[in-house]
Amino acid sequence: MWGYEVWGQMDLTVPDRGQCHMPQIQYLQEIHDEAPTATFIMNKRNVTNWINSMRNWKSIKNWNLRKALSERFVGCRNVTLLNASDDQSLEKYFVDHVQRVRDFVDRNPTHTLVEVDIEDPNAGCMVSELFGIDSKCWKQKNTSEDKKIRDTRIREKKSPDQ
Repeated sequence: MWGYEVWGQMDLTVPDRGQCHMPQIQYLQEIHDEAPTATFIMNKRNVTNWINSMRNWKSIKNWNLRKALSERFVGCRNVTLLNASDDQSLEKYFVDHVQRVRDFVDRNPTHTLVEVDIEDPNAGCMVSELFGIDSKCWKQKNTSEDKKIRDTRIREKKSPDQ
């Protein structure tokens, strides 16, 4: 597909224009038309753990990701996607997304769907066996500890030299 072997999350939102572009959600049929034998990889985790992660993740500017998601999509006229105001709506979004992808692959059996439980300590071995990559390439990233380290480095870069 356009010379690439792998496509990942491809979001673009412009809420002040009322537009959200989320090919992995909105354009599954177009992806199918362009790459009818593509393998879809769905990274998943326990929904409660995902919600807790959404609740607790903060950026360097101290904004809450959950609040930011809700605000990010509120102006998007072309996507009814997410009302992140409470745990039930986050869980519904999560469950609906997983089911939407499963249903799509069921309707289009030329595709393969690989579901990876990112919390499984054997996930790296599974990915290694399926795709022939070194299992050492698989590790948990974007943890709270990773975030603290990145935030510290950013602050250090912004501080004036002493």
